[in-house]
Amino acid sequence: MALTGRRLRELRNEELRALPLDRLSGPGPDLVERDRRMASGVPWALLAAWVAFIALAVAIEPAPTRPEAAQPLWSGLWGIAMMGALVATGVGLARRERSGFVASAVAGGVALFGAVMCPVSSHHAVGAWWFVQMAGFAALGALSLAALRRSRSQP
Repeated sequence: MALTGRRLRELRNEELRALPLDRLSGPGPDLVERDRRMASGVPWALLAAWVAFIALAVAIEPAPTRPEAAQPLWSGLWGIAMMGALVATGVGLARRERSGFVASAVAGGVALFGAVMCPVSSHHAVGAWWFVQMAGFAALGALSLAALRRSRSQP
């Protein structure tokens, strides 16, 4: 049995009357803003973890085995990438945005790469500090990904 055009219009009008006012005009700016920003303290905790671990990583790193050796190009590019990722992490997490979690995960990967390459390139000798740095940067990256996943599931 087919519906007439008039009956379809009546049903559509009934639907519009049944919808709450905030759904008639789309989501309001406060809903979009709430969705974009994180309400919990997770971004601040992750930012504090980054600051604390970088301080620890610098403190436990030994002196270079060959300080007079020239740095390879990849090392300079890595340093630029690391600084950019850390700045993006700091800004995103301080503003409590999901982009902070993404930048933090990238920074974890970049830092882990740097920690692995340091002894591989003979810049430092392998030691316990190396395992602490690798574990710490891997943990920060994993925490960032977990926080990103959690933020997507929040209303």
